[in-house]
Amino acid sequence: MLLATFTRVNGRFTARVDELVNRGEAEGRTIAEMLRQALAELIPLDDARRTEFLVRLAFADQAAHNTRLAAVQRQTLEGIRTRVA
Repeated sequence: MLLATFTRVNGRFTARVDELVNRGEAEGRTIAEMLRQALAELIPLDDARRTEFLVRLAFADQAAHNTRLAAVQRQTLEGIRTRVA
């Protein structure tokens, strides 16, 4: 259940970043602008992002001790890095 929840939370975050990058590419935004928007998704600026941030933080702690959670975290971060690069 932890693995499924962590995967779902990361999937929602990744989908938002993908949408920002797709929109930014369509509108001709610079990489810096798209990166700034993507990074803003990580910051707990509202209640929804704050809750998600706390969940991701708790899972990141667990990922330090659980190889399956660590793999999800690594794949998510690699995907985000690739997408905004």
